[in-house]
Amino acid sequence: MPPPRLRSRPSGDALRLELAPHGVQVSIIEPGPVDTAFNATADKLSQSRIGDSASPYRPLYRRVQQFSATMRDRQVTPDTVAETIQRALVDPRPKARYVVGFGLGGRVMLRTRDLLWGPVAQRMFSNQP
Repeated sequence: MPPPRLRSRPSGDALRLELAPHGVQVSIIEPGPVDTAFNATADKLSQSRIGDSASPYRPLYRRVQQFSATMRDRQVTPDTVAETIQRALVDPRPKARYVVGFGLGGRVMLRTRDLLWGPVAQRMFSNQP
């Protein structure tokens, strides 16, 4: 089963299509890496695995640590995410999704996914036979 972060998108699309005839608008906020205490906690807890040369998980933890370091360069603040949520709430014509904290490459990837998934979701969750 995919992680909750990936499951929320199809659920949000289904909810948006189901509630649209009732005048309810649904938007999905898709944050990229956000600067929280999670990374520091994860780094601290993983140090024992990385420091243990006998640990079978050492290579995995090192790769995760390297990947996390590249993501930290692109982090946005929680305030930036909150501002995006506020913008979605007050927008008279809210977008289906708001992407926060992704560089150009990430936005292109997400947009390509939207172009492919959108028609599929429309057919799957349409109320018409």
